[in-house]
Amino acid sequence: MKIDQVGIEQGLGVKVVGARRQSGGDICQAWRLETETGPVFLKQHNRPPPGFFAAEQAGLEALGISREGPRVPEVKGLHENWIALEWLEPGRAADDDRTLGEQLAALHRLTGEHHGGAEDNYIGTLAQRNRLRASWVDCWREDRLRPQMLMARQALGPGRSAACERLLDRLDGLLPDHPEPSQLHGDLWRGNWMHTATGPALFDPSAYRGHREVDLAMLALFGGFPARAAEAYQASWALDPGVEERRPIYQLYPLLVHVNLFGGGYVAQVESVVRRYV
Repeated sequence: MKIDQVGIEQGLGVKVVGARRQSGGDICQAWRLETETGPVFLKQHNRPPPGFFAAEQAGLEALGISREGPRVPEVKGLHENWIALEWLEPGRAADDDRTLGEQLAALHRLTGEHHGGAEDNYIGTLAQRNRLRASWVDCWREDRLRPQMLMARQALGPGRSAACERLLDRLDGLLPDHPEPSQLHGDLWRGNWMHTATGPALFDPSAYRGHREVDLAMLALFGGFPARAAEAYQASWALDPGVEERRPIYQLYPLLVHVNLFGGGYVAQVESVVRRYV
């Protein structure tokens, strides 16, 4: 896929003088664009689902409300098939891991009255429903796990699918019903945060409000939270007892997403989590 230079220049309002592909990304192509006013990061998809990049912009704006949270890139331009972002230069500031933990806790302290969100969005290219709910258990069961479990039924097979249904029935006794609805990144694995010359930064959100342990569980699942960051988070805002027992339930969602996006290689991990509780 090549970039639509004319369309991008019209959207950005500046001339593009060079473009270089960037590594990473399972869903979109990534480019560094050289423009007359400096570098820009471009993500593009030739057939994104409706409102895909607009949802990303809304998520970045939601994360950016927290003045004490991690940095998020500024949106420079938006189109149905692409989003252009401020270029963030990789680097390391002093004690960045600790700063990441403290800033993530600050982001999670941005709370609201309800779980979920005002508008639906995406995790990867999969639709993510964001109804406003007073009950966190209802949010996690009906708007996170159940849709992904139904989508994955063929890959999981009858036995695993039945076990998943039994787990859904037991969530009331496993999760808190009214934790503070924290602002979540929603897709916080190691590939969606980076060290920059001015501190940690977050990007590619699937943002909504919910139990803050969700972001931490996903970081733990994919090994993306340095020990010093976890210690700093705990010192800033200690987690409630039982976090280790709840963590696999929160990791189940991204595992199901991976089954639905990338195939059956994650089925065994889904089964391991479900069997732990049923």
